[in-house]
Amino acid sequence: MHVLPYLVAAYVFLVGAYGLATSRNLIHAVGCLAVCQSATYVLLLAVGYRDGGTAPVFSDIRPGSRPVVDPVVQ
Repeated sequence: MHVLPYLVAAYVFLVGAYGLATSRNLIHAVGCLAVCQSATYVLLLAVGYRDGGTAPVFSDIRPGSRPVVDPVVQ
């Protein structure tokens, strides 16, 4: 398990939260909220990723032979 995606998500979220806390302009606050939202996307992608995993689609691979990646983590 790699820690880098979690650190990136935490850093992006903290940057967005800092911008949200210090903004005096409503448009700037909405932009910072969008940055926080993209941090949650990175976190969800990091949670659902597996090394060597495949997408769970119909194929000729036997069930249980390979790990699958969760496409809908949330």
